[in-house]
Amino acid sequence: MNINGTVFDAESINCMWPTGQVVMLEDIDYSDEYEKEAIYNHKNQFIGYGRGKYKADCKITVQMSEYELLNSLSAPFGGLYRMPPVPIVVNYKNDTGASVTDTINVTFTKRGKKPKKGDKEISVTVECAVAGPILWNGVPAYSPE
Repeated sequence: MNINGTVFDAESINCMWPTGQVVMLEDIDYSDEYEKEAIYNHKNQFIGYGRGKYKADCKITVQMSEYELLNSLSAPFGGLYRMPPVPIVVNYKNDTGASVTDTINVTFTKRGKKPKKGDKEISVTVECAVAGPILWNGVPAYSPE
């Protein structure tokens, strides 16, 4: 299982999404950035930063059986893309052995499966739009003004 490109064993990870614990998690990648633009006065002297924009993304890959639970849950909303924002909570132990819990509120924007001949399990990748700042171990990435 991968979190942001780092391999963890199954006992070190707990990922929750709207259907409960994601048992068949293969990969989750999430990141954010705050674009800042330097502002200069008429003498070309730095005077500060503009307001900037916050951007975040999330992509999660699970096995088909896990995805089917989410797909069934989305039916009353009119499908996966019409679901309101939902939290994905990722808990894992970092390099020091300390527990880290990140929370990402998402809406679903894209999905895809690419089975290959001989695959025993089919994986589904779901891409998300992040609604609000990611909570990195309980601390928001930024505070909206």
